[in-house]
Amino acid sequence: MADKGMTMAGLGAMVLGVVLIIVLYAIIPMIGYQIDNATTLGANSTWNASTPEGAGIPQGSTFWATISGFVTLSALMLFVGGFIGVLKGIRG
Repeated sequence: MADKGMTMAGLGAMVLGVVLIIVLYAIIPMIGYQIDNATTLGANSTWNASTPEGAGIPQGSTFWATISGFVTLSALMLFVGGFIGVLKGIRG
């Protein structure tokens, strides 16, 4: 009968997931900041979000603030599931 406990591959996948989440939260805001400041928009440009004409333009920071909670929740659910799997494997 196969052992249902955590294998080294499963543990490695969980560590890789933690590293990936850390990299996402460190790199994505930095890239977004660089993109936002890549060029200067004139005061009369329709792409300038601070003008009334550009008020409806979506911002990358708003999208990241929305999606980052979902990424965190998904990762937390996966780690809790992995932890429960480890506990089941310890029980035998």
